[in-house]
Amino acid sequence: MFDIRIVGGMVVDGTGAPAEPGDLGIKDGKIAAVAAPGAIPAESAAETVDASNRIVTPGFIDLHNHADFTIHGCPEAPSQISQGVTTLLLGNCGSSPFPAPNLDEVRRTWGHLSPVFATQATDAAGFLAATAALPLEINTAFQVGFSALRRMAMGNASRPASADERQHMIDGVRTAADAGVRGFSTGLIYAPGAYAQPDEVAEIVAAAAECDLLYSTHMRDEADRVLDSVRESITAVADAGGRLQISHLKATDRHNYGLVPEALALIEQAHASGVDVTADVYPYTASSTTLTSLLPDWSLEDGRNGLPNRLADQEQRARIRAALAGTIDGRSGAEAVVIAAVSPDGPGGYEWVVGKSLAEIGEQDGCDPAEAALRMLAAHAGAVGIIHHSMSEDDVRAALAHPLVAVASDGHQLAAEGPGRPHPRSFGTFTRVLGHYVRDIGLLGIEEAVRKMTSLPASRMKLDDRGVLAQGKAADIAVIDLDAVADRSTFDDPWQLSTGVDDVIVGGKFASRNGRLVRGQGGSVL
Repeated sequence: MFDIRIVGGMVVDGTGAPAEPGDLGIKDGKIAAVAAPGAIPAESAAETVDASNRIVTPGFIDLHNHADFTIHGCPEAPSQISQGVTTLLLGNCGSSPFPAPNLDEVRRTWGHLSPVFATQATDAAGFLAATAALPLEINTAFQVGFSALRRMAMGNASRPASADERQHMIDGVRTAADAGVRGFSTGLIYAPGAYAQPDEVAEIVAAAAECDLLYSTHMRDEADRVLDSVRESITAVADAGGRLQISHLKATDRHNYGLVPEALALIEQAHASGVDVTADVYPYTASSTTLTSLLPDWSLEDGRNGLPNRLADQEQRARIRAALAGTIDGRSGAEAVVIAAVSPDGPGGYEWVVGKSLAEIGEQDGCDPAEAALRMLAAHAGAVGIIHHSMSEDDVRAALAHPLVAVASDGHQLAAEGPGRPHPRSFGTFTRVLGHYVRDIGLLGIEEAVRKMTSLPASRMKLDDRGVLAQGKAADIAVIDLDAVADRSTFDDPWQLSTGVDDVIVGGKFASRNGRLVRGQGGSVL
């Protein structure tokens, strides 16, 4: 007897092989049979999914997600389940909730992202255990972040790490690896990771490679020095002999449009020479990050929470404002930076800016855009989220079409509703690829698109038990109406779940049935 049989569909197995008709049998959380059409009789299963006129795929694996800061408040993950996503890799961009010196530090640093931060853990083992105790609808895997390690070893100091401090970070990598994390990440655009020189980063990357951890990097520069940043990333992992994942590959700002194919050529050359390197991309021409990412690095030496004090000092404020104005003008302009959210922390007063550009806010506030940005940061404890419309569609397509590039969301929202205007990538990355780039414009074939969402990311994480539809693999499965699948989330109205993913099975249990979310709680910490 099977728990579930899936019949009548076209099986897209995740390997890139041509789709073909087939039936699946599921038992005890595993794929127990992959059979010819009609070979699994109705009486052999407790429940049947009729996948006629549908495709059957492995559950999608999101290599780049930030839901470590929201999963404790929303373990049912409707925004991901509605896309067919069954596994998240967390702890990206150098940011992880662990290690931290104490719980106050965890909440002070990340509490503005997650009102429900249920865990009392400050280390990897405790955080993974607290996550595993949740009624998870989705699988999670974790990375340890370089910025968290550096902050633990030396605070937010903007100097090179000493030998003892480097060793402290190396020990932190090994401790996290022993606890079960699958990767090490850097965010070299963000303080305090940005303060580290390439040799320091490479030393920690080498320790991660020794622990067989994936190295995921938000590179040092994704604008004027994007090609140099690709080279830096490749050199670090080539010397260490590890695995490199270049996160959300892009070239920002109009004068850098067209550099993504050059970056892909560097990745190709490194891969051909034996370096284990791939990249990922999301299917949008806007990024989403923090407003503080536009500030000069030195202004964040005291951390985000120390920024209001710097802004209260008129001399420092003037220096920050001048640097910020140059960054805004030299990049895509004030019209391209749109406020996504403001923290409830601080005195407040700028809640009205959500959905408006820096140019609009400056005009309404009677000041230039840089001054408006500083006023918002001072009013909301340095925590302001932005969406930055700064990329080329041609570059996005070049990355999506490349065989060494996976699909990943860079999202963090898991709920179906909430405050602010978050990036639609949290709600529609995978369905947008299937609906727009596969069905509507034919940039990718369905088999290749599914490979980029399943077996490719699984191989980067060394998840040998999932990512393909084969006997003995974990029963993480999506049944999709390719004619109807669509992302509905937009920049103006982001809180919209995807449609067309009819059935989602996680760990052999339904998370979605006939297009309706259900609570099977089949997720786990991997």
